[in-house]
Amino acid sequence: MLGLKTHKNLPEPTRSAPDQIDFMFKDGHRLILSDENFIGVLHDHDGRILSPLYPRAAPRVEELATTLDLGAVDIYLGLRNPTGFLTSA
Repeated sequence: MLGLKTHKNLPEPTRSAPDQIDFMFKDGHRLILSDENFIGVLHDHDGRILSPLYPRAAPRVEELATTLDLGAVDIYLGLRNPTGFLTSA
């Protein structure tokens, strides 16, 4: 998505990353992307929770910001109830 590398065999995008961003902005001045997996996954391939949590968060966010080439980026992290989060993870 948006020119980022994925670990799955997905079809090639029909738009370049800049064209996709322009398409998503439409006439707006702010774009909000929200996904719990931008910073990585909570567990390894065997289902064990990683320690430290999200060890590749910084490089993943940096890659996203660089690929989107939007200039200054504000990042907000929302936390949810840990018991509900761990159950859904």
